[in-house]
Amino acid sequence: MTAWIAVIFGVSILIREFFRQRRLLYVDFLRGVSFVFVVIYSIVPFMLYVIGPNPSPRFFWIYTIDYQDPYLSIPALLMAIIGYICIVLGYSFSSKGTRKRSLLRFISTSLERINHRTWLTIAIVLGSLSLISLLLYSVRRSASIYILLMYAGDLRVGRYIPGVKESSFTFLTWAMPVIAATFILLGLLLDNKVELRKRKYSRVSSLLLLLLALFGVALSSIVLWMRAGRLHLLNFFLVIFIVLLTHTKSRLLHFFSYISTIAVISTIFLFGKYLFGATKYIEFSSTTQEFLQLLAAELSFPFLSLVNTIAHIEHYRYFVDFILAPLYVLGPPLWKIFADSTLELPLSVAKENTSLILGTTEWGEIPVDIITLGYFNAGIIGVVLTGLLFGILIGLMERLFSSHTQGVLGVLRIGWIVLISTVGIIYADPVNVLRDGLYLILPTALVVVTSLAIRRSKPLKYNVSYENPSHPS
Repeated sequence: MTAWIAVIFGVSILIREFFRQRRLLYVDFLRGVSFVFVVIYSIVPFMLYVIGPNPSPRFFWIYTIDYQDPYLSIPALLMAIIGYICIVLGYSFSSKGTRKRSLLRFISTSLERINHRTWLTIAIVLGSLSLISLLLYSVRRSASIYILLMYAGDLRVGRYIPGVKESSFTFLTWAMPVIAATFILLGLLLDNKVELRKRKYSRVSSLLLLLLALFGVALSSIVLWMRAGRLHLLNFFLVIFIVLLTHTKSRLLHFFSYISTIAVISTIFLFGKYLFGATKYIEFSSTTQEFLQLLAAELSFPFLSLVNTIAHIEHYRYFVDFILAPLYVLGPPLWKIFADSTLELPLSVAKENTSLILGTTEWGEIPVDIITLGYFNAGIIGVVLTGLLFGILIGLMERLFSSHTQGVLGVLRIGWIVLISTVGIIYADPVNVLRDGLYLILPTALVVVTSLAIRRSKPLKYNVSYENPSHPS
């Protein structure tokens, strides 16, 4: 029964998305969120009930959850359905209202007024600050960049590495804005490709821009590898591939994007932990069934966390995690300046979820998805409120990045879509969202402030136009 409800839920989302926008390559915030919902609350539950989870000891925690009980699994899917409906309603609501529309339109048009030189300056500043933070992280660890790359997985899971000092990951987190800088440089490359036809920019300047972009890709890859998180590395390359698909006409680039996407996602998803060094062995799947079981097990934690939360939650958190998020991200050395030095922060909702499943947080962290987050905070009322607010947020983001006159804004828009659709849905603990999304949150805030500061009465200097298949006609 649960499997069929999951299938009906997923098919309903796909049908609605088809009639909302029939273009296959159309990308917006709601479509990204809908796709992830289909995966984690339709495909994965169906696979769990039809073929079962992977029997690997690594997924022992799955068997501690009574997901076979229909009195738990069906309510979990109903919570997911209610949450998705609330997201759609919030998204639709936020697209209306003249006051909100005029304010966001004002900010959006202000962003359009940022010229290429300013965008390049912002990218260089972000990249420089990230490079400094990365070097400071290396100094704090008393280890070279090469050593930190070699033992990235071990450091993430807390293993002791001889010669490498214990240290927090704060500086590594502050090195992540280089990702936003790379997105900006990629957008400038798209604009320059059009401007070259008008002979507005020389080929030398475009070559220098290309070299800067390649340096940004390399530095971003180093930072993400040190973080040893598969999702963030996947997201980075996924943004690049989506940009190539939606902002270029070259069939060769499209073919390259399809092949590269499949290869990179498969490699990082299946072998990422081994490549990072977090595990010492590779799990090979000798049959199609074993591969599907592994896939289902890897992506089962959102649905299973919700099932377990419904079964065992003892008290609601009443949205305290939104207050804890900035305190966790700032780090104990900073927030303790303003508080009792002996005071310890409460467990985040993801850590409480882990403790609820495993009884301890020493073996890692089981993330919390957007629906489980809502249920942790106030039961079904929390699911409704969280869904509505999240829907309003993505609707406002859609309006903020509605412009396609600049390649930079188009790339940043895709970066935000990928971040919100993955981290915002699957790793929805506000602590994780703020920490893992800092590389886009801070640069975007900086860009908005910059655009409003330089907007006066001067006209828009340029208006690059190119065909964007992802934009509805």
